Amino acid sequence: MAGAVVAAGAPLWVLLVVALTGALSTDVVDNGPATTLEQVMLAAEDAGTSRVYGRYNAVGATAGAFGALAASLPGLGRHGAGAGVHAGLFAVLIPVGLAGAMLAGLLSQAVEAPADDPPGPGRAVVARSGLGPSRRVVRRLAGLFAVDAAGGGLVTTGFLSYFFAQRYGVSVASLGWLFFTVAVIQAGSVLLAPRLARRFGLVATMVGTHLPSNLLLASVAFAPSFPVAAALLLARTTLSQMDVPTRQALVMTVVTPAERTAAAAVTNAARYTVRPLGPLVGGAIQQVALGAPLVLAGGIKAGYDLVLWRWGQTSTARRFRRARRILRTQHRDHCSWRAIVIICLRTVAVPAEWRDRYLAWIDAGREIRQQHGILAELVCEPYDDTGETVVITAWPSHEVFDAWIATPHRGALTASEVHQAVAYTPITRYDVTGGYLNLPGLTTHDPNPPNLMETP
Repeated sequence: MAGAVVAAGAPLWVLLVVALTGALSTDVVDNGPATTLEQVMLAAEDAGTSRVYGRYNAVGATAGAFGALAASLPGLGRHGAGAGVHAGLFAVLIPVGLAGAMLAGLLSQAVEAPADDPPGPGRAVVARSGLGPSRRVVRRLAGLFAVDAAGGGLVTTGFLSYFFAQRYGVSVASLGWLFFTVAVIQAGSVLLAPRLARRFGLVATMVGTHLPSNLLLASVAFAPSFPVAAALLLARTTLSQMDVPTRQALVMTVVTPAERTAAAAVTNAARYTVRPLGPLVGGAIQQVALGAPLVLAGGIKAGYDLVLWRWGQTSTARRFRRARRILRTQHRDHCSWRAIVIICLRTVAVPAEWRDRYLAWIDAGREIRQQHGILAELVCEPYDDTGETVVITAWPSHEVFDAWIATPHRGALTASEVHQAVAYTPITRYDVTGGYLNLPGLTTHDPNPPNLMETP
């Protein structure tokens, strides 16, 4: 519908109404109301690797690349490769939208959230509000993402096109080639991001790539010529989109499975709500200098990076270091400590009436886990019946752990009624050799069993 309205040359107020529906966007990656649902559909128990999100965003960026390339084809402009473009070009969105609807209709019921979640403490809160124990951390992340989106709203693709055309007199055809190249680089960078996240962690990858990209973004405002500005923009693109799949994975891994849809909705709504204000502010500060939005956006987004980094370096990392010392002390006779590469941790809400059966179930499956490479495991029980159990395991490599996650033997264990009776948080990894969290954040659960108490 959005493509038909634009192609028909509707007046501005109609276009504004269409834009408010979320169906009309200037960006192809990580945008639109469907993103929230798709993000949840793709979430897995160990979504922190962000590999699936890397492929998901790469497909979107690649499709956007061909759309940008089409704008450079001869005859699309009203005067060849001149400044104007026929509104009828937007009619291509009609068959694209219909094709998307048909593909969505082919999805199986496996993408839907389970009708009945396992019982456990806090379930009633989740049912009422959508967010349960992770409410606090989700709201904090939503605030951070809103700041980043506010900066991004200042430098949309539309603004960059206007900036290049006004300052350097660039034609539509040249802009088409530029944004085609940008989208191709985006596709490659989001595929590379999961590899970096696997080695350095989600937050480290987000900040380590996003911060320098924002400095490059601000530098575009001072470029003396279009080739220099284009080179800076392309350099920035190699880094700027790596935080997209890692951010999506981060949101999915700091919440329980029952909260994923609500968490995605809250964090994405925070971003989409503030982003429309960007063009309004950008248009105002352009009266001072044409490139002022670039500088302001770079500064805002850099500030977001620094605050996010600080958030990622809080008590979670200290808790994992404490867990490593516990495993080292209690399992020194059973495995070589030097062989441990990663530590995995998750909290488990076990109803009091299931506690003995849960511990027996853990013991019964230990031999199978040892056959699949586990080096050590520790179950830290809570102070009382209202707390949570913390399960810590040690593995020789990410590959061994990933193989265990995928093995049918684990599937058989998790199919038991004991497993279904307790509520789990997502698995969180800590890379011993690199010293970085792969999945920072333990939701807002704070079980503080005796063996995990922080030391002064």
